[in-house]
Amino acid sequence: MSGTISPQFTPKENDALLTEVRSALASGQFSSDDPEALARVVEGLGDSRGLIRLNFAETLGEIGRPAIPFLIRAMRGHENVTVRRAAAKTLTLIEAPEALPDLDAALSHDPDPVVQGSAAGAMARCGAEAVPFLMRQLQDPGAGSIVKGLASWALSFIGAEDLGPIKETLQHGNEDQRAAVVGVMADLVRSSEDIELKVLLINCYSDSSADVRAEVVTVLGNMLDPQYLPSLLIGLSDPSGVVRRVAALALVKQKDPRVLDQVREAAAAEKDPSVKPVMALAIRQLEQLNESGDIRPARLEL
Repeated sequence: MSGTISPQFTPKENDALLTEVRSALASGQFSSDDPEALARVVEGLGDSRGLIRLNFAETLGEIGRPAIPFLIRAMRGHENVTVRRAAAKTLTLIEAPEALPDLDAALSHDPDPVVQGSAAGAMARCGAEAVPFLMRQLQDPGAGSIVKGLASWALSFIGAEDLGPIKETLQHGNEDQRAAVVGVMADLVRSSEDIELKVLLINCYSDSSADVRAEVVTVLGNMLDPQYLPSLLIGLSDPSGVVRRVAALALVKQKDPRVLDQVREAAAAEKDPSVKPVMALAIRQLEQLNESGDIRPARLEL
């Protein structure tokens, strides 16, 4: 981690500084144009006491935008991981869209997962402006699972606050972006059961991309919720063999033999040799479920 070693301040020195800065802020006497003063307050984020670190963070949040460059510098270059963590968390309090490139870099490259998580949280608070950064993370083949998971969470947070970015991506985003948003919508539906989100998610079956439609089937299948069985059955008649394969496997995962007749009909009509074995496997497994019950369930109607 780049950056110079900063001086270590004693708890007594930090307590005195905190009292001085809070008093100056309360009286309107704090000078936000003093770079040395701002840098020194940021160093307070390295205090060994959690409550004092929180007080410094809240104080920096009250200072607001003048503190942003100093927090960015600390988050990106401080060798003390405690300071990097606290700086990223404090940027969440200030909501700094201009820090997005640096927050994105911290999410991608900081070796500490807490810093990465705090950077994602700060990005989420920036709202729609953070969406392009987060989408690139989801599409980056070099991004690890932690980064992608945090990016997805941040997008879910933004979507919970405002569906605008999700709708915009579904309408104008590229194929990869639309597929990524499908996963985000599924996360939101799990947590909120929002009707509008459900409709948006199901409507993605009309997407021109087979990959996006396959992602819809996948996320609905992973929910393991009977209310989505009719939606999963739609996938059996999709023009894409990929989607039909995914739909057959997703239906097996539901362990509901009511879909057996529909899967049999789809298998009988199937022409793609790469799909037929998957359909046959789905039928065998559903038949086993059916045979294990005392009464055969009725056919599931769409």
